[in-house]
Amino acid sequence: MKFLKALSLAATATLALTGALTGPAVQAADYPDDRVTMVVPYNPGGGTDILGRIVAQKLSEIWGQPVNVENKPGASGAVGAAYTMQQDADGYTIMMGSTGTILSLARKAIADGESGDFDVASKLTPISLVAAPPYLLVVNAEKVKVKTVEEFIALAKANPGDVTYGSSGRGSASHLTGALFENMAQVDLLHVPYSGTGKAVTDLLGGQISAMFAPAPVVLPHVEAGTLTPIALTGAKPSSLLPDYPTVDQAGVKGFDSVGWFGLFVPKGTPDAIVSKINADLLQALASDDVKAKMGEQGAEPEGMAPEAYRAWVNKDIKQWLDIEKTAD
Repeated sequence: MKFLKALSLAATATLALTGALTGPAVQAADYPDDRVTMVVPYNPGGGTDILGRIVAQKLSEIWGQPVNVENKPGASGAVGAAYTMQQDADGYTIMMGSTGTILSLARKAIADGESGDFDVASKLTPISLVAAPPYLLVVNAEKVKVKTVEEFIALAKANPGDVTYGSSGRGSASHLTGALFENMAQVDLLHVPYSGTGKAVTDLLGGQISAMFAPAPVVLPHVEAGTLTPIALTGAKPSSLLPDYPTVDQAGVKGFDSVGWFGLFVPKGTPDAIVSKINADLLQALASDDVKAKMGEQGAEPEGMAPEAYRAWVNKDIKQWLDIEKTAD
């Protein structure tokens, strides 16, 4: 009897150990077997939302499960990020974040007295970059009669503090891009923060603000309609997707470089096997012709990364923006 009991206990221990070792792999093999929620921490209609929905649709096709987009705007992405961090770390909640989203987490970490350089992995687990398109400086075509960076700078210098630019929120990447432009072009603009890109664009179209450093996917339809005038792209290099527009650097503000990136994150503690599965399937989605075409129509080019490479890339970018923010109005 003692022998049989010992054998039974050994078998039970072996099964438990086997389950512990293979659990994540089994989860990854079965993942997902239910609907997945994609949190977008901004209002509908913004760049994060547009690209998020393109990715969500393709992942839904790959997984054979619905990927439902839930907009949770507020505090420059902090509300949606906090919500994501509170969800179960099982891969069934993913977030399409942006520069501004992670900046909001970095600011809170600093305010909470956390020491050392900010590491996004202390808050969320990075999956992959999705795209890092440049912003497009645009002005209201009817009320702002400029067509070049040189003319925009001349207008700003002739009217210090009166030329307004909108952003998706104070401290957002679109705000800090404007602050960087002010510093490098030596002009005084008036920043008008909004609770999302969509609302800022609405007021830009209505003439309540003069200009905006906006995600190209959001403003290109209005450029094509003639209601917004494109001035220049903010990236260091010309865009193959937007070859008709010069860069701010080419237009005379040498060394100017700013992109607004978008990428996926999941709650901290999500099993490595699930992280790897989402990453692999996202890279498959980004490589597909239909996703490339849809993102290309929005002025964005897919740019996937491995999770660790993405983590390092995000941390470097956030440090740069935190330094710029110290001098921003």
